[in-house]
Amino acid sequence: MQNNVENFLAQLYADPQERARFLHDPMTAAKAAGLSEWECAEVSKISPHELARAAGSFDRKREVKKRHRRLSNVRRLLRWIKDIL
Repeated sequence: MQNNVENFLAQLYADPQERARFLHDPMTAAKAAGLSEWECAEVSKISPHELARAAGSFDRKREVKKRHRRLSNVRRLLRWIKDIL
């Protein structure tokens, strides 16, 4: 089922420990996630280099979103202070 694969990949991208387990034994990690035999075989073909690259990309995107939220909060606070004064 595609949803299972997408959820499994999202876990691999977001969780370094899960990613390490997968890289150590891809088939076992995929089976533990409830993937079918065919899905396990397919995700096992993922290159460790490409997995690390994708995970890094998602990490950077999450950091950018955090920074934008913090800046947004600061701007809101400054507007609030300006309105009070």
